[in-house]
Amino acid sequence: MNITLETYLSTLGFKTPTVIQSKTFDVILEGRDAIAVSKTGTGKTYAYLFPALNRIDVTRNVTQLLILVPTMELVKQVVAAIQPLKELHEGLRVKGIAKGSDRLAEDALHPHVVVGTLGRLNALFVEEAVLQLQNLSMVVIDEADMMLEKSTIDDLDALMDKLNAPRQTLVFSATVPDNLKTFIKQYLIRPLMIQVDEDQLFDPKVKHVLIPLKHKDAKAVLALFEVIRPYVALIFFNHLDELQSFSQALNERNLRHLALHGKLSARERQQNLAQIRQGQVSYVLSTDLAARGIDIPEISDVISVGLPKDLDFYVHRSGRTGRAGRSGTSYVFYSTADDAGIRNLINRGIAFEHRNLAQGELKILRPYGVAYAFKKKEADKEISRLVNSKPVQVKPGYKKKREAEIERIKRRKRREMIQASIKAQQKQKSKLKQIEKGNQHD
Repeated sequence: MNITLETYLSTLGFKTPTVIQSKTFDVILEGRDAIAVSKTGTGKTYAYLFPALNRIDVTRNVTQLLILVPTMELVKQVVAAIQPLKELHEGLRVKGIAKGSDRLAEDALHPHVVVGTLGRLNALFVEEAVLQLQNLSMVVIDEADMMLEKSTIDDLDALMDKLNAPRQTLVFSATVPDNLKTFIKQYLIRPLMIQVDEDQLFDPKVKHVLIPLKHKDAKAVLALFEVIRPYVALIFFNHLDELQSFSQALNERNLRHLALHGKLSARERQQNLAQIRQGQVSYVLSTDLAARGIDIPEISDVISVGLPKDLDFYVHRSGRTGRAGRSGTSYVFYSTADDAGIRNLINRGIAFEHRNLAQGELKILRPYGVAYAFKKKEADKEISRLVNSKPVQVKPGYKKKREAEIERIKRRKRREMIQASIKAQQKQKSKLKQIEKGNQHD
């Protein structure tokens, strides 16, 4: 087919494409392999759906497009995103396949588009051989940073190895996974690298706020609720027992809330999501994996009780709010254990505001690392040694020389901090450049 990007956008009621949509449309139409990296909330799903659907021949009774996603919820979201586009593709058949989904009927074995999770697809295609994917012309790996994790990479390899080549392979991600280069060499052919660092119209408008947490209990988070009065707050916990403890604290205060975690059944999860979208609750408790792929426009605030061990997960946490040009706030309650992670995120370019929660308000603190440095920095040690040292003989102008030396030490440390920040910001770009350079030599 030959449907323009403008026609797709008009069908959905949009006027302007996002940067990632503009940059990928023609590339995918040409049949090239591609890797697209753009922040959460910048329209990546439609960036691959528009051109991929454009390449489907609905007169062929075979599955031509496979979209791999990490969660059942994301399967349903992608299938739902395709529905309004069917008016442009009369006769298009789409099937969502996820863990717990009903067994495929005979007439559902040849949809034009299959959207699924790795576990279920491997069961139906690799193990049971009831799903026919031998005639694929396109494979999309969405949320690639999660799909390439150690816990899922073996399943992904098993599926990709069995798919017949040649095929067009597209990788979409919010960040650059460390093992992306290995995956590219194995399954992609001279892919075009597309990275969008900024989209003024559609970039997530998220304010990041750090709040010191002296004791890990519910009081601090409850106190924040009183200050910000969220429309819908998504609260992240690193461990399920922390989530359950906080849920009990909310119950004791008769605060209606819902939880999203791995122990929920598929039905319980869908019921909870439906209630959230209907505006029945203002507080949603979640773990990182349970929240992947969730797109709830009503989320006004994200709250992290401690940073995740994998800092890429913080990018996804904060990306749950401020989507598609809307504004939102990501609050992080931190302790001494989070110091290294905070400094790492700052070096990546995240600008945190530093606030103290006290007496019913968020009071401004000095930038992080000044007032709340948990480790005595090397510059402080040098200055301390200089101030406390006793010269053998006090020479004229000693105090002025000492002050000048202290200022020199401070300037040197400021330069080092700036250089570290620049280096961290360039690190992500260099990953993609190295991958692209490697592909040119293949």
